[in-house]
Amino acid sequence: MTGCLSVAWRPVLGRVSGETFVPPRVFAADDGDATACGSVGDEGDAFYCAASLGIYFDWEMFAAVDDGDRLDTEIDLMDMVAHEYGHHMQLLSGIDERYELRYDDTTGEAQLRLTRRMELQASCFAAAFLGANRRSLGLTGDRLEHLMSTIEVGDDPESGPADHGSAESNRYWGQAAFKSGSPRSCNTWSAPVERVK
Repeated sequence: MTGCLSVAWRPVLGRVSGETFVPPRVFAADDGDATACGSVGDEGDAFYCAASLGIYFDWEMFAAVDDGDRLDTEIDLMDMVAHEYGHHMQLLSGIDERYELRYDDTTGEAQLRLTRRMELQASCFAAAFLGANRRSLGLTGDRLEHLMSTIEVGDDPESGPADHGSAESNRYWGQAAFKSGSPRSCNTWSAPVERVK
């Protein structure tokens, strides 16, 4: 999956920034394993760590599933890797640096809004990649239906901060990017506030 993502994103990065392309490293880790960005599990089931240029995920969550859930788990893993790879592209393109500068100058809801813009863009980048490669990834029928329901997952206000976007916002960005198959659909930074809730 990451090899395919690298083939897709390398020319895009060259066109938009001229920066040197470096693929991320992928770590299938155990819950509690230490990384340069915190422990696996503390940051969620998966996360991107800029300090190590790495995508970390709790492998047991994806490996220990019943055969009946295998299809759903495969699609969840595909979407997760594509989302975290989106964060890698934000880092390589300079988006992450601009985010960090703006984040440090804000507080409270303004910081959450910036974080939602960042997370929604990473999800949008994932959907654009998956949409552009839907045939080769076999995203039809039940597989496509599960992906569409995964794209629509938003923040649960009862379990933590509203930092990844509502179901409505994720649906808006994800469906548009999947349909277009282009990261041009992912400019969350100039979108009005109602699109990044």
